[in-house]
Amino acid sequence: MTSRLLTAILTLAVAFVATAQRFDWSISLNTVFDNREGDRQNIAPETVFFTKLTPEIGFSLGKGDRVAGGIVWIQPIGYDWNGNNVRPTIYYHHKGSHLSGALGLFPRTLLAEEMPSFMWCDSLVYFQDNIRGALLQWHAGRSFAEAYLDWRQRQTESKRESFSIVAHARWQHGSRPWMAGAYVSMNHLALTKNAPTDMHIVDNFLAAPYIGADLAALVPFDRLRIRLGFAATIERNRADRIWKTQPGAWLEVLAAWKGFEIKNMTYAGARLQPSYGLFGAMLYQGEPFYKQRFYNRTDISYGIIRRRSVDLRAELNFNITPGSFIFYQKLSLRIFFGNSHDIKRKSQESSE
Repeated sequence: MTSRLLTAILTLAVAFVATAQRFDWSISLNTVFDNREGDRQNIAPETVFFTKLTPEIGFSLGKGDRVAGGIVWIQPIGYDWNGNNVRPTIYYHHKGSHLSGALGLFPRTLLAEEMPSFMWCDSLVYFQDNIRGALLQWHAGRSFAEAYLDWRQRQTESKRESFSIVAHARWQHGSRPWMAGAYVSMNHLALTKNAPTDMHIVDNFLAAPYIGADLAALVPFDRLRIRLGFAATIERNRADRIWKTQPGAWLEVLAAWKGFEIKNMTYAGARLQPSYGLFGAMLYQGEPFYKQRFYNRTDISYGIIRRRSVDLRAELNFNITPGSFIFYQKLSLRIFFGNSHDIKRKSQESSE
């Protein structure tokens, strides 16, 4: 498998090098130690320890147009050569003054920002670097809108077809702190080939509008953001053709100062993952804690090394649901080098 991926990347390089106006390259190295202690009501207490190597080469085809390819090599630590996972990265990216987009297997880092925990879980960020499909973005000043299709799994005799459509739009005043936005997603879980009669298609929709303020200019902090929002899941299992609506509210507070960062996310309401016991991560992409009516997560972190190309961060995560507590201790190292614009952007973000 690895040799075929490398052959494909070399073929891509030979095909484009003659016409490319600019060649770029980057290598990203990630190592994560994530020790989880507590009860197993929502998630298994375990230690996640891995290293990840992400080399990428790209070719500029003109102003704003780029073709790139590479691999994502995830290697669990303690397994020697066993348990490794090597996946391809290959995509076209257009970056315009207001409109941008991508097609193929492209990094999640092309997004304007990460999605909240009711849409993305830690495991997704750790082990699925790429979005597999298409991305469309609009940006103007501090405001933006983006939508992507992630084709998560194709249909086989043993695997169910699944995909996600996700959008995020935010308006932010040019000189004042106010903002308003919304997240929208659809998770579709279809059938296997020659599916049994008791297998049915499931659709999960989520909408989460919010208002907020970026107050960093008013306080002696590097960052201070507050957001208050509504969230509702609308779900249909075609086995009974009944639409389930599960509403709730969420509050997020994020503050950062001189390398320290604290983020608190609170959700209260109906269960956003009403069928988690049946479908789990096959259907839902968010943290499994949202199968409960209340969830509070507090993240406290400190950037031990915050340089342009090296970021070493220690972090504590406290997860609370009714009758349950689980505590994460994390240490993560990120190293970036190369002449790719995207890698330079990620390096600058890690040093802020």
